[in-house]
Amino acid sequence: RTTLQSIGVDLDGVFEQLAQQSIEAAEAEADDIPSDHVNVLETREDNEVETVLHGLVDEAIAAGFEPTRAEDLRNLVMEYSDVFRVRLRHDAAAEVEPLEVRLVDGAQPYRSGVRRYPEAQRTFLREYVRELEAAGLVERNKTKSLGMPGAAGGEARHW
Repeated sequence: RTTLQSIGVDLDGVFEQLAQQSIEAAEAEADDIPSDHVNVLETREDNEVETVLHGLVDEAIAAGFEPTRAEDLRNLVMEYSDVFRVRLRHDAAAEVEPLEVRLVDGAQPYRSGVRRYPEAQRTFLREYVRELEAAGLVERNKTKSLGMPGAAGGEARHW
């Protein structure tokens, strides 16, 4: 390290470049959202859910779904078409028992690192959260930073 620094090599800069290249490569690999599905929330036809579902079944067939089972798939999807949405709305809450998570005795919480998403996914997530807010399904937390651990009384949690 000392030798490289003595001849003018900026190791911190080199490591920074390598890290940035790694992030860019990971973003390129992770960008698996087909662009033709990103704007599906903006469809504005009369039977829009059925139209989108028929299109998705057609895409599945084109992608190699067993042609002899295609009509069964189409019938199944259409039978349950009422569970799909093209656009978020403020629907009535589902009548299900709330999920209760119970940790095993002695389990310690694990805090994972921050993940950097590709730009297409970040754009989709921002728009989706705006739709959730507009539909009244979520609200912005104005009291704490997102992802910041906290406890009652303003004390920080130490994991």
